[in-house]
Amino acid sequence: METRNMAKGLHQVFVSKLMTLIGTILLTISSVVVLVIAAASISPEADLSGAMSGFAGATLAGLVLFFVSLALLLLGLIFMMVGLGNASKDDDRFKTVLVFALISLGCSIFSAFIPYIPAIYLNVPVLSQILNLVSTVLDLLVVIMTITYTCDALAAKGRNDLAEKGANILKLILVIIIILLIVRIVVIFPVPIAAILTLVALVLQIVYWFSFMIFLSKASKALA
Repeated sequence: METRNMAKGLHQVFVSKLMTLIGTILLTISSVVVLVIAAASISPEADLSGAMSGFAGATLAGLVLFFVSLALLLLGLIFMMVGLGNASKDDDRFKTVLVFALISLGCSIFSAFIPYIPAIYLNVPVLSQILNLVSTVLDLLVVIMTITYTCDALAAKGRNDLAEKGANILKLILVIIIILLIVRIVVIFPVPIAAILTLVALVLQIVYWFSFMIFLSKASKALA
């Protein structure tokens, strides 16, 4: 079984996940920078000129980080699609993975614009959350299918040790996914513990994200 294209594609998917992770962190930092510096600049102790310069500085810093993070997120999407496309050259099943990734992207984009479409937002206020849930499910399916198909290729190459590690990572991710889905469904409703559940979901996402990235890195080297 030829796996050179798959190895290249998996490495590109790894790079895309790394870019997305860094972009997400920078996007969060940019929001915090603006809030913290702006709050400090309008404190009672600050004079008007200091407040204006501080706010301008916060805005500039926030914008720079925002555009850098946006560029990384966009590059991450491109690398993800290209990587899955390359992997599909050696295994047609990755074409299905690519379709799921594209649908997930569409759901995410549409859900982001729903609040700005009153006719939809007012009539179906939870539609954005539902689309986010669909996008999350599809993203998780992309991860599951990618690991499964990669394990098959590793086994065919005689790398049963790494294929077994991938299977174990998949079991861990499946447990995390079940918990994440429960959390995602619960937070749709206004419950008192929604904030705590959201934090739990964030921690679990980080765990499965890094597990997936480590596996991609090792698998791409083994299949090269």
